[in-house]
Amino acid sequence: MSAPTRVAALLDASVLVPAALRDTLLRTAAAGLYTVWFSEMILEEVQRALVSNELASATSAERLITNIRSHFWFALSQGYEPIASEMPNHPGDRHVLAAAIHANATIIVTANLRHFPDAELRPYGVSSMSPDSFLTMLLQHDADAFISIVTQQAAALKSPPLSTHDVLARLRIHAPTFVERLSIMVDAVERP
Repeated sequence: MSAPTRVAALLDASVLVPAALRDTLLRTAAAGLYTVWFSEMILEEVQRALVSNELASATSAERLITNIRSHFWFALSQGYEPIASEMPNHPGDRHVLAAAIHANATIIVTANLRHFPDAELRPYGVSSMSPDSFLTMLLQHDADAFISIVTQQAAALKSPPLSTHDVLARLRIHAPTFVERLSIMVDAVERP
């Protein structure tokens, strides 16, 4: 299958909080399957959510965000603030649409689709996608890369150690269609 034109996607905080989903999305970007964008404001939201939902200590959350900034320094949308208040979508997420527009991202990947109605995004050349739809779309173009990504993701987890199927089980919560399709491919590769 031919490769698609590489899409530019801005990741909303809602898809960067769950550990397995965040890891898969960032590994997929690092592998060059799409151009990733976010903003300082989004990263600050992630840090606050990790701590307030007791998913990480304040120190661990700060270290995670520092690592994301370090590895993806080029992916920070900056200078969008003057247009944020003009955005027509939900007031709490206007900054997300503004950051996407400023970065020339055509997709906002979010678990909160109701804050990003297509009718309000379309005039800006932006659409919103759930993480499941986004990963499933990318999977159609490079299944081999995804098999490698989730295998490496599992191998990197030591405390506790997880298998590829364990990682897929954690991803299933946020991306069931993606996991269903990828699981079949992983099983085919793992069969002797």
